[in-house]
Amino acid sequence: RVGEDTLAAVAQHQSLAFLYIEGDVRGLRPSITKYSQLLRDLGGTAVKVDSSGVAHEWDRWLAQINGEDWPLYGATVVLVGGDTHFYSCGMHHFGLAECAVPRALDAGDAADLMNRFNMWRISEAPHFESGHTFSLDADAPRWRLQHTDDTQHEPDAGYYNPHGVWVLSPA
Repeated sequence: RVGEDTLAAVAQHQSLAFLYIEGDVRGLRPSITKYSQLLRDLGGTAVKVDSSGVAHEWDRWLAQINGEDWPLYGATVVLVGGDTHFYSCGMHHFGLAECAVPRALDAGDAADLMNRFNMWRISEAPHFESGHTFSLDADAPRWRLQHTDDTQHEPDAGYYNPHGVWVLSPA
């Protein structure tokens, strides 16, 4: 997502500036925008969301954080392939648990399932519990939901999600 020219400029950096934000990113958009603009005006090269690992060039970052929920999700959440599961990283920016699906799924299908499950939770704020099932539509496969702690990351790591993980398994 970051071009070669920007990567070259980042490689030449002599300092870093961190903007620490805590809470639901949707309510913090005005502050994030204000301080992002300030850092850009002061000569900032790019943005890295250190708590999920996603990086952006300025124009993309500013457009996404000021967009609807889907662009904001893309600005702050990344999907990762682990040994046994694909999982999201960054849902804590929305005050929500991560999502994990079996690695046996096709990567594109896994991404679609995780993105749609995560966006459903962001936009609809549904209530569900471990043991409930989820499906993308009436004809799609059902997934059993199991809430677990985030064991992928240490509690003091920036990637750690204190809200845990929803693990989706075939129902």
